[in-house]
Amino acid sequence: MLSHSDRRQISELGITEQEVLAQVETFKQGFPFVNLMKPCTPGDGIEKMEPRQAEEMIRFFEDARKTGRLTVFVPASGAATRMFKSALAVFHQNQADASFVLLQEKSASSADMRDVSLTLEHFHHFAFWPELSSKIQAMNLDAAQLAKEKKPVPLLKTLLTPDGMGYSELPKGLLRFHRYSEGSGRTAFEEHVWEAAIYAADKDQHLRMHFTVSKEHEGLFLRELERFRPSLEAKGFKLDLTFSNQLPSTDTLAVDLNNDPFRDSQGRLVFRPAGHGALLKNLETIGCDIVFIKNIDNIQPDDRKAAVAKVQKEIAGFLLQKQALIFDFLNKLEKEELSGDWLQTLKKFVLKEFDSNVPDHLSSEEKRTRYFDLLNRPIRVCGMVRNQGEPGGGPFWVKNASGAPTRQIVEKSQIDLSSPAQKKLLESSTHFNPVNLVCGLRDYKGRAFELSRFVDPQTGFISAKSKDGKELRALELPGLWNGAMAGWITYFLETPPETFAPVKELNDLLRPEHQPSL
Repeated sequence: MLSHSDRRQISELGITEQEVLAQVETFKQGFPFVNLMKPCTPGDGIEKMEPRQAEEMIRFFEDARKTGRLTVFVPASGAATRMFKSALAVFHQNQADASFVLLQEKSASSADMRDVSLTLEHFHHFAFWPELSSKIQAMNLDAAQLAKEKKPVPLLKTLLTPDGMGYSELPKGLLRFHRYSEGSGRTAFEEHVWEAAIYAADKDQHLRMHFTVSKEHEGLFLRELERFRPSLEAKGFKLDLTFSNQLPSTDTLAVDLNNDPFRDSQGRLVFRPAGHGALLKNLETIGCDIVFIKNIDNIQPDDRKAAVAKVQKEIAGFLLQKQALIFDFLNKLEKEELSGDWLQTLKKFVLKEFDSNVPDHLSSEEKRTRYFDLLNRPIRVCGMVRNQGEPGGGPFWVKNASGAPTRQIVEKSQIDLSSPAQKKLLESSTHFNPVNLVCGLRDYKGRAFELSRFVDPQTGFISAKSKDGKELRALELPGLWNGAMAGWITYFLETPPETFAPVKELNDLLRPEHQPSL
């Protein structure tokens, strides 16, 4: 199946032939569905903090913040193509006719047309409007008049194509999300830095952040960083910001509809990025202690950042409190006899937190091993918001390989929707995963965990894609906050919906939460 040139190509990517053959077998066998037990709800898998407890968590957080234990990790390599789906469809259909008018009756007949009609109606509210207007004016056209007359082609060409602003080919992090009274608006990238500055800087105003970006766009991120860095430093912040790229060795083979390796027009094997689960290695190699993880498109303007920062502090404080308790147990397990009140306290803790029981009849060493296995793991606390119809995963109790219940973030694609019982459990879920996590990546001795040890390899999925007009099947690794963290100690914490403002489509930027007061 693999030629000599195939093997050379595989080796150059840093992948082994055995891994490729295993991927082909996975395409043939598929992934098993997740076995949902029930949704996590407040009081049953989701914690809910009272105001007094939240204040206590913030005190825990402040101690860690001052000592520089915090890093913010933002996956930012995703392209914005899906965000401009409707705009691209309308533009490609009509690009040859610059005088094309988006009539009301046409806009009512197509979802794409309706989306673009709304965009035109409110074009002046987007943060990129001043730059767009300036470029249109350079062509001796009036952007406001074009929008009023519902003539989208010149506007969309300028916004989307490389001849203009090239927004459809940029990552979301480099798009201007919010417009203020001063300046030309901030990119999502810059907004994340300003938000993190509120809660993650240490006592010396040292701020540590890491963004994963595509190699082709890293130079643009660096240029954008140098544009706003002086403003940050003028406020007294010392920014330690690093970038990494998704490793080629985490790419996965594409196959055709017969599960044979898919080849391009030159006969070379086609490998594809394997989803955000491939970023686990990036997270592992930055060598950090307490890490916040947020999606690049979930960011709000200045007038809403304080509320978001308060919740971040509460989530991190919750993790630090749990971590301190677990570390204390682990230190006692290592140094003390397994007897006395502390062992009974440990037994109750494990039963309450993990619904797990270590039998009394086991020997001391067997008990010690069992408790270490349960407790000596990376820890994560995931903010969960009430489900308001947003797409994405949710919190569930799931049976692990040994049949024990575990808290997991589960995507719809992982669930067997042909099973009425599993479908009913999905539909009864009350909360949604906004991808707002705080993670403890070091053990009780301060050593970094080998994160790959805690992945569930059976939680990836297969998707349908195309290349050069041909259909293919793509393999995605277990998601970063799904199967890649399946073996972690997991807590879910209810957070207010005001902290969640994703931008999945262009017109999401017209929502009130993305329109700061000018």
